[in-house]
Amino acid sequence: MGLHDFIFIIILIIEIFVLINLIMEKNKIKNIEFLRFIFAIIIIHSHILWLLIGVYKICPGFSPYIHLYSPDGFLCVEYFFIISGFFLYKHCLRKNDSTINYTVEKIKRLYPLFLFSFLLIYLTSIFIPINLYNYSNFLNLLMLNFTVVKTGSNNGYSWFINVLFLVSIFFHYLYRNYNKKTVNLFIFITVIISYTLLLNKSGGSIPGRERDVFYILQGSVLRGLGGLGIGCIIGLFTEKLSDFINNFKPKFPSFCIISFLEIYFLLFIFNNSIFHKISYQNDFIFIAIFSILFVLFIARKGFLSKLLDNNISVYLGAFSYSIYIMQAVGFYISKYYFWDNKAFIYAHPYINLSISLSVCILIGIISHLIINKILNYITSYQSSNFIHN
Repeated sequence: MGLHDFIFIIILIIEIFVLINLIMEKNKIKNIEFLRFIFAIIIIHSHILWLLIGVYKICPGFSPYIHLYSPDGFLCVEYFFIISGFFLYKHCLRKNDSTINYTVEKIKRLYPLFLFSFLLIYLTSIFIPINLYNYSNFLNLLMLNFTVVKTGSNNGYSWFINVLFLVSIFFHYLYRNYNKKTVNLFIFITVIISYTLLLNKSGGSIPGRERDVFYILQGSVLRGLGGLGIGCIIGLFTEKLSDFINNFKPKFPSFCIISFLEIYFLLFIFNNSIFHKISYQNDFIFIAIFSILFVLFIARKGFLSKLLDNNISVYLGAFSYSIYIMQAVGFYISKYYFWDNKAFIYAHPYINLSISLSVCILIGIISHLIINKILNYITSYQSSNFIHN
């Protein structure tokens, strides 16, 4: 590579960065978007190991890695709930919309990719043998699976979207129709009850409890109530301390302490989510530590929260939902071309894991771009018709 080529690449990178800065939304907490992107990848990593654990356990050279596997990577779903609860609370403060309007906006945001994931599964079934669950998939499209009923599905990972949708609407309705202090107290009590039921039944483990039924409530709904509830409580906490947070200018010792906590808590979550090096089992410790990390990132007073507070984080975070919801398509393709070939897995376990992850991420990114393109076209078409009429 010559000097001119090197200079051209540097200029190109700068132009891309400037372009990203121009097109990114300004009202996002940018470093949180980076966390969303990373958490989506961790969830897919955990699902791959979970689906292939029987093969990987007897795979030479891979067993030391797989023995460290645990469901703690699935706790990233709890982090998604908490993040969503925080933004729900901020939304209720900022806007005075009705629950009907909020529901419509939620459908517009969640449903296109949600529907597209099932469409891709059915299209994939033309070329790859897939046992289709038509009735369960229909319930999923109505947001009823794992919220009102519990059945199998071709995209079982969509339970998170169903719960997120219904619990968000429920909390929004409460904030719009009842006294704010009463609602906050109700949510606080709901968080305590939800996690008490989840943790006591499982001996401290939360992942997998979405398949349990607690009296009249699905375990998935309890996870949603607990996670979104904590997010709302964090929203209330940061609202009360907003003046202090905005005016606080950490001096060098405080900056170092905050920076250390940010880095340590993120590494703690990352390390234990993938390798499960924690020596005891109570998943609420992860939720507590993430909640502290989340507040630190919201405040943006440390090195890591400032470093990740950029529009590249927003650009990556934009793909997190599509990567998560499209993972089922990636798994069907990976299973057909790689996972069914046990000899390949035995010979190249890490390559198989890397390829499977890459397939899921690539499908998620492409799906996001396709849906955005379609939605932008529809919006521009409607605008042009409105002008002509």
